[in-house]
Amino acid sequence: MSQYFLCFALFISGLIVQVLKLFTFIIIFPFSRIRVIFTHIKKLDQRNHRPSLEEQRMGLYDGSGVHHPDGLKWKFNTKSRIRVSPVVINQVVYVINDQGTFYAVNSRNGKVKWTFQIPKEGEGSENAFLRPSPPTIVDNVAYISNDNQLYAIDLKTGIAKWTFATPGVVESSPVVADGVVYVASNFTEIYGSNTDRPCTPIMNVQGYLQAVDIATQQVIWQFELPNGVSSLAVADGTVYIFGFGSFWSLDSASSAVQWKFNKHDLSFLAPVVVNGIVYVSCPSYYSSTKSSVFALHSVSRQIVWEFQTSGYICTSPLVTDDMVYIGTRDGHLLALNKETGQLQWTFYRGDWNINYPSIAEGIVYFGSEDGNLYALFSTTGQQLWKFTAMGGVSSSPAIAAEVVYFGSEDGYLYAIDTTTALINQILSDASMQGEPLADPPISSDGAMYRANPQQTGVYITRGVHHVVGLKWKFSLDRPLSSSPIVANGIVYVGCSYSNLYAIDAEVGKQVWQFDKTTYSCSAVADGMVYIGGDSLYALSAMTGQEQWSIKLSSASFPAVVNGTIYVYSRNKDGSHKLSALSCRNGLLKWQAQVSLSSGCPLIDDEIVLVHNYHYVNALSLATGEVAWQFKTQQYDDRLSAISDGTVYLVGQKNFYAADIRTGEVKCNFSPEKGSLRHALAIFDGTVYTIGQNTHTLYALSCTTGEEKWQFTTDTNIQTPPTIADGIVYLGTFSGNVYAVDALTGQQLWKFAIGTALYSELAIAEGVIYTTGCDGKLYALS
Repeated sequence: MSQYFLCFALFISGLIVQVLKLFTFIIIFPFSRIRVIFTHIKKLDQRNHRPSLEEQRMGLYDGSGVHHPDGLKWKFNTKSRIRVSPVVINQVVYVINDQGTFYAVNSRNGKVKWTFQIPKEGEGSENAFLRPSPPTIVDNVAYISNDNQLYAIDLKTGIAKWTFATPGVVESSPVVADGVVYVASNFTEIYGSNTDRPCTPIMNVQGYLQAVDIATQQVIWQFELPNGVSSLAVADGTVYIFGFGSFWSLDSASSAVQWKFNKHDLSFLAPVVVNGIVYVSCPSYYSSTKSSVFALHSVSRQIVWEFQTSGYICTSPLVTDDMVYIGTRDGHLLALNKETGQLQWTFYRGDWNINYPSIAEGIVYFGSEDGNLYALFSTTGQQLWKFTAMGGVSSSPAIAAEVVYFGSEDGYLYAIDTTTALINQILSDASMQGEPLADPPISSDGAMYRANPQQTGVYITRGVHHVVGLKWKFSLDRPLSSSPIVANGIVYVGCSYSNLYAIDAEVGKQVWQFDKTTYSCSAVADGMVYIGGDSLYALSAMTGQEQWSIKLSSASFPAVVNGTIYVYSRNKDGSHKLSALSCRNGLLKWQAQVSLSSGCPLIDDEIVLVHNYHYVNALSLATGEVAWQFKTQQYDDRLSAISDGTVYLVGQKNFYAADIRTGEVKCNFSPEKGSLRHALAIFDGTVYTIGQNTHTLYALSCTTGEEKWQFTTDTNIQTPPTIADGIVYLGTFSGNVYAVDALTGQQLWKFAIGTALYSELAIAEGVIYTTGCDGKLYALS
């Protein structure tokens, strides 16, 4: 009986602790997020609710939104980029990739139910060209199209019930209403070349709108547009057909023209009709910047309001009860008042296309070509979270039962589920209130050398408390390799003066290989990999294809912060420089001369610290200009890490901590024997450093430099200390990996890999990755 009473008492005490944590969280957490989170909890009993298909097409979702992503539920590889929006019905996700493969995927586990392959035009030709459009689903039938065919696919079997040949290329989704499918297509005839611009063909575009009886597949009527058709909508017995420079209102039964509206310099994206008002996005086909959004009365043709944008519009409007949301090509999401068209707020994250938004429970979701899916408060535009894919996100997300689904140009269909982990996330956030254990990295949006731009060596991830053994190993082409970098389930590792490999972190299989001379540690951010060699290369993280490169001799380890790459390199005369380059295209922002160029730039807040002979210069991240400087103790003192306004430097015989602005020494430490290695780690008020060519790891106070403890290994420690989850990880010349408690210095475990270890250990989700002198990449868990 006493055992049962003890278990009950422990349960009650644990429950009280969690309630107190939650109470603390409520007191200190921003009110706006509390409202959203408790709305989310309140909606948990509505998981089976789904929006209508028309609401999905408009981007409106009534179910609870995903307010704080806790990780990936699953992802499914379609093996070709996805640029069209998925549709979710009855726990099945339907999506088409660029190869024209139409997938039905179980929404719970990401398993394929069936596929349908849309035949390419000119099947068998390498140049067969396909333009899939998002599926339109009505009564268990999906209507999809390629160049000049409309397919009706049975959702139960994945088999085509019938097909219909259109006069031209279908470039927009068909619309179904009252037993009729309306499909628009364009026939393009090229009949010459422009004499002033020989590479520009002269074309004649003829547009067609057809109303097809679903039961008989017979054409009820056909309407022709002399300059082509871009999109259509159907509402209240009226078909709105949009061409280039004008659009029409047609009677849906007879195709009789009710009215025509002209805007000669603009084209039209798919409209949205709400309560007799037509909301239209109009990008100009004469200008890359001029665009407008307007609301038009469907009967009187009077413009209710019009809003001029500074950027080219690339989305149809998302219309809610009180707002209209628009995405632009220059990276802005605009929120307009639905009644007046006045701008309410804007969201900007760099010059990347903002793609079609969706909304659920007060949260706006949208993808960007920067590879991120964003979640914002719909009323303020404040960012709640973002999820980074391995390619641009062109499709509009779909939301159902606490899960957001979206496709990416990396070829994956993603499902992010946070329902079951939401309460745990709230309590986790509450437990992190107060003084943090370690300095969080500044915004870098990626993975890089020493874990973050401040080079503290601390990975914010799950560590390895108990080693089981080797998870896998992968053979590289050379024995000397750079430190591995782990991002989005991929391990990136380069061989000295040789190839860069991308390895699947779960199974150890090669994803791709980049065959140019590289010899630095890579950095990964926003779906791109940056690595130095004789040039700085920007590669697709998904495929390894080179996106751009810039000639920089002996380019060092890059650091990526807020859309800018910072990298050291050598001039032709042997001097050194630091370059700041745009992540998007490699364009130079600024350069500064430095006295040393090895390693990775050390960055904190708005400055980057560099060597200038006997001084350390603090350069502005934005301009490269010197903000301040301080003098070092010795000429060759090396910058190592930054934490809490303090910079840590390593000299020949000692390490010392100095005020980042004045250089005033705060503490100093000299080992009894030998010198210290350059790289160190900083965690929870402690500096972890190792002796040069010694077996000793030192734990020192950040404030006084006094030794807290030391730990001795079997042979020389060759890897810089790495920390994750309160554990210090080391690799030695004898091939042993050690795990040491960061607080006490007690050994937790040791594992023999069997070959000398030199590169930094990388930790991600309970797995250690390291390279050995035998030319292999090891995964240890």
